[in-house]
Amino acid sequence: MKRMVIMLSIVGTIFACGTVSQVWLQGYTKNVSEQLTQLSEDVGSGNGVQHEISALLAEWHQYQKWLGVWTMENNLDPLESHLKNAEVLAGYPEDETYRHQLRLELLNAADAAEELWEKEKVSLQNIL
Repeated sequence: MKRMVIMLSIVGTIFACGTVSQVWLQGYTKNVSEQLTQLSEDVGSGNGVQHEISALLAEWHQYQKWLGVWTMENNLDPLESHLKNAEVLAGYPEDETYRHQLRLELLNAADAAEELWEKEKVSLQNIL
């Protein structure tokens, strides 16, 4: 009977940790996606977009190591790639062509954040 209690406690702990990490990941990716979408709208006004992208990229690097424990690391690469491209594009001169490319890159990064959640959420398709 003691073994059964210990085994159920271990399974319950694993389930609780998995649930908490899923909820956190969903909230984090949704927040990042919303920030990137808002930044894409602010590109035309030039309200310190380059600084905001650099801050998002620094925050991403902070969480990336921790996320690598809970998620497949190859799923993290597209978001980082889009953020780096957006940071480079934000440094270019105030030209409409570059601004348009920056908007698209920020929207692609927002989509990559949402895809990260879709690839990592617990579902039968992702388990199989």
